[in-house]
Amino acid sequence: MQGYVLAGLVLGSIYAISALGLVLTYSSSRVINFAHGATAYTVAVFFHWLNQVQGWSIPASAAISLLVFSPLLGLALWGILFRHLTHSPPDVRFLATVGLWVALPAGVQLAFPFSQGQILQPQGFATVPVAIYHLSALGVSVNANQVAVLIGGAVVVVGLSALLRATPVGLATRATVDSPRTAAISGINTTMVTAGSWMVGTALAGLAGILLAPILGLSNGEFTLLLVASFAAAVVGRLTSLPLTFLGAMAIGLIQGIAVDFLPSHGVLSTGFRPSVPFIVMLGCLLLYPGLRRERFEVDRRAGARAREVAPPPPLRGWRAAIGPLAVAVALFSVPLWLSTFWVGVVSQGAALAILFLTFTIVTGEGGMLSLCQATLAGIGALTTASLATHSPLFGWLVPNPFSSATGWPIGLAVLAGALVAVPIGLLVASLSLRLGDVYLALATLAFALLIEQLVFARPEFDNFGAGISLGRPIFLGINFNDTSTFFLLLAAIFCVLAVLTVNLRRATTGLVLASMRSSEQAAATIGVRIVRSKLLTFGVSSFIAGLGGALFAITIGRASPDSFEVLIGIVWLAIVASFGTRSVLAALIAGLLFAVVPQLFSEHLPTSWAMVPTLLFGLGAIRLAVNPRGSLFDIQHSVRVLRLRRARRSPTFEGQAPA
Repeated sequence: MQGYVLAGLVLGSIYAISALGLVLTYSSSRVINFAHGATAYTVAVFFHWLNQVQGWSIPASAAISLLVFSPLLGLALWGILFRHLTHSPPDVRFLATVGLWVALPAGVQLAFPFSQGQILQPQGFATVPVAIYHLSALGVSVNANQVAVLIGGAVVVVGLSALLRATPVGLATRATVDSPRTAAISGINTTMVTAGSWMVGTALAGLAGILLAPILGLSNGEFTLLLVASFAAAVVGRLTSLPLTFLGAMAIGLIQGIAVDFLPSHGVLSTGFRPSVPFIVMLGCLLLYPGLRRERFEVDRRAGARAREVAPPPPLRGWRAAIGPLAVAVALFSVPLWLSTFWVGVVSQGAALAILFLTFTIVTGEGGMLSLCQATLAGIGALTTASLATHSPLFGWLVPNPFSSATGWPIGLAVLAGALVAVPIGLLVASLSLRLGDVYLALATLAFALLIEQLVFARPEFDNFGAGISLGRPIFLGINFNDTSTFFLLLAAIFCVLAVLTVNLRRATTGLVLASMRSSEQAAATIGVRIVRSKLLTFGVSSFIAGLGGALFAITIGRASPDSFEVLIGIVWLAIVASFGTRSVLAALIAGLLFAVVPQLFSEHLPTSWAMVPTLLFGLGAIRLAVNPRGSLFDIQHSVRVLRLRRARRSPTFEGQAPA
């Protein structure tokens, strides 16, 4: 038991260091940094490069990495990105940091090619071979890396507490957190305080990264998953309290360490419960803490006056409005005429993803709710479809098989059933949105999705040693969709139908209700808008589209695998769609096609060292949301319409008309 407690204290110390940096930066800027793990990874790679590649000593590498490189990185990121997010809506703040999380590791791997792939035995603060200390009084052994983690956690907690409570810098920081306007009137340079907070927060992330590397290995994916767990400790502290955050981090680490002694030796609980503990704690706190929904309006007031928005010119009317959609449809359906079979298959994956991406158009673009579990809902639709179509008993209790016991469901009906099964789960998630908003809703849906991933998708029947469940293509009305071109045309037709329905939803009464909710839920409620019904409808429709898109994507690639619907992949999907515009169905199509086609183009025609460039570009597109919250497509359309309006005003027929 003592060994498990020690392991829990080590893990809790890492959580504490990381979470304290998150709380510090959030308190001073109201930006929750989803790229916290990426910055930790960046500093850890830089430390490894100094020590192992350049041959510097451990103390010199640590000093340069933590006292020079980390603060400068934090200052640069603040100057380039974070300072622009102060007056942005909460969803833009979050998605821009998601873009940084995508772009930063890709840039690091391009700059340091040795970091591509996982470094299994990276250097930490302890020398190799790592010393082992036997504590006979406690009956446990501890290595030097674990000692460094425990000492690092204690130093950070004591030092940060002393800095904030006993120094002028701490007084200025606390004043800026409590009331930035009052602090500015008192002569405090709140801009410098916020920049300094980001420098300290980045240094704490770097310290956590260096301490974590020899324990976990140096891999961006593992770093992100583990440091995302530090969000749970930050939520325990309500994103503002450093003492509660520290206690929450240590409690989570201890629960994870001690749980090993009580878990079964095999099964999904043996592997899935321990990593799920932070997300169980986070979800529980979000559901139990009172008043979280009201905090959203407090956050908005901190932003101050927003930049004046210029009203867009009037949209096209009549036949001119149909030219663009018809051109897109013609280009889409003509793909099999000018591409080879291989590339038609690649574009088919993009079309299936475009269908899936319409779920973001509904829930985030129209509903104004930042849900991070849409990829999980898509995975539920895909795995349900595969289970029913292959006569798996996993969902027999949920959807009885009315067909032959030897053949399973017809693939078309299985797809429909998979989409329908995702709906009640989406409605369950919608119940969270009734009392949470903005960043808290994002964290709640993230916790929900990670729980499903760890406890449900990890079942061996679904994973099948990484192979997933095989899926065939349907034969419907005598048409064999095993042909690549025919199946692509089916996907294109489904996307067009759903796109038309989405546009009509926006123009109908429901769209007006959703628009009023996006503007102000309180104002909408006062005029009689039924907020609960509208949110349930939004989540239900988006869940159906997510399940349908997930099933079609699984059929396109030939298998339904949990790996294809990981939570972090879904967040990347959302960031790509948002970079073009979450309210545009064309953005969903472009994002899906680019996500499938661009990496394939790079792998076919460019050296392998350029493999991370598409990821870097996707991340930079999301980062651009900081200065372009509506997405690049809106800017293009706005520029075209402004140009058209100016030309119309210069024409003789415009004289005497009132300006639009």
